[in-house]
Amino acid sequence: MDNFKIDLSVIVVNWNTAEDLDNCLASFIALSDELTLEIIVVDNASEDQSVSMMRSEYPAVNLIVNQKNIGFAAGVNQGIRSSKGKFLLILNPDIVASKNILRSLIEIFEKYPNAGALAPRLINNDGTTQSGYFRKYPSILQILFFYTMFAKFTEKSKFLFRKYMEDSVSGQNSVIEVPQIPGGCIMIRREVLNTAGYMDESYFLFFEDVDWCYRLREHGWRLLMANTVSMTHLGGRSILKKDKEWIYGRFMLSLNQFIDKHSPIWFRIVAKMITFCNSFSIMLVRMLQNLMSSADKESKRQQSYLRHSYFLRMFYDHYIRRSDSKYDKVTFPKR
Repeated sequence: MDNFKIDLSVIVVNWNTAEDLDNCLASFIALSDELTLEIIVVDNASEDQSVSMMRSEYPAVNLIVNQKNIGFAAGVNQGIRSSKGKFLLILNPDIVASKNILRSLIEIFEKYPNAGALAPRLINNDGTTQSGYFRKYPSILQILFFYTMFAKFTEKSKFLFRKYMEDSVSGQNSVIEVPQIPGGCIMIRREVLNTAGYMDESYFLFFEDVDWCYRLREHGWRLLMANTVSMTHLGGRSILKKDKEWIYGRFMLSLNQFIDKHSPIWFRIVAKMITFCNSFSIMLVRMLQNLMSSADKESKRQQSYLRHSYFLRMFYDHYIRRSDSKYDKVTFPKR
């Protein structure tokens, strides 16, 4: 590790977020006097002005341009393989850094030699702390309460959320151990690659970070959240611009993929039954409602139908046809 001449490699995976990417890069370049720093941007075939903006405004940044969207995990791995830093900071473009944060994070790593990954506290523009990013690993009750039709009732319960979804990350402790760290803002030691390996590229989107954190913990590394250090996170900006119904289907399939990889057979069967039956029953209800009355294409009823339709089609492609889903292409599927 002492052979590395660069303190930190910042790796940003971008897809159609030129404005956010501009703000993100500007904030990190302003911190370059804190330590030796390299910035690598992996662009996953953006159709906006991201690449042209990068080439004109940030010529010193290492830009990797993919001709197709290869997914988040594969993009991260591309960046890691071309990096030279002692530490690696993986980012989404909707992160904005503040002064002294990079040095503070590295100092925490030096204080905790058994920490494999670290994240700052994520805050909104108004300074309030964000929740839902340091979650517990999936359980049957988590799936039942928060990933089915029951979620409209259970997600309002702070007790159920804390018990099954996420422990409180507030408090007076400067450093908090967490079960997992969001891939959109995670700093790792380079040594973890020798034990836990790289991100699993079989996840096209979602749960690649959950899987990575799970493997880090399996190899004895601690995952920490720096409570006194924060970064501004705008949240989900690239996916908000596209088909939210597809996002639901992709998320639910990735959830099942994670469970397949790390859970016993009974858990895998029950999780599939819950997620499949939930989507199938909701689709049937929406179909009956549409038969009884006309539905606008943009109505919540129709959006609900499409969300569960995408998941069932992806489920069929993955588990029945046993091939890559035709819905995991560069562009989102048409309605």
